[in-house]
Amino acid sequence: MVVAQIETPQAVTNIDDIAGVGGLDALFIGPFDLSLSSGRSVDHPDFIAMVSRVEDSARMKIPLGGAAHGHDAARRLEARGYDFTMIGADTTLLGDSARVPSAGRQS
Repeated sequence: MVVAQIETPQAVTNIDDIAGVGGLDALFIGPFDLSLSSGRSVDHPDFIAMVSRVEDSARMKIPLGGAAHGHDAARRLEARGYDFTMIGADTTLLGDSARVPSAGRQS
């Protein structure tokens, strides 16, 4: 499976061309990387417009995926037409598993 990760404003600008690449199976919006690379928070109107542009381009052309923090967020993406979601990421999963147990727990 070949998935293009959309993580920069340049990728958003070129989304129609990217979505039309032969052999591409899906698009995935990387919201945290897109936020960092654009200098916009995830609730900034410019960021929301970039995400909407990718969503509009993907509709009816190619499956679309995104990242969600929990099941409620995944359901919201599904309601907006996303075909798949990633719940959790390597950094958060590793970080959570490496936390020191609370002081009251016995090892």
